[in-house]
Amino acid sequence: LLADGFPVVTLHVRSDNAPAIAAYTRAGYTDQGAWLLALR
Repeated sequence: LLADGFPVVTLHVRSDNAPAIAAYTRAGYTDQGAWLLALR
């Protein structure tokens, strides 16, 4: 998908995983808020 121009990359981290969140922030990633999973 990325090779074909998929517009985003998502990284999924638990909100209580402070070391991972800090590492992603240092790498330049930004938190765009919580995701909502809807099952039908």
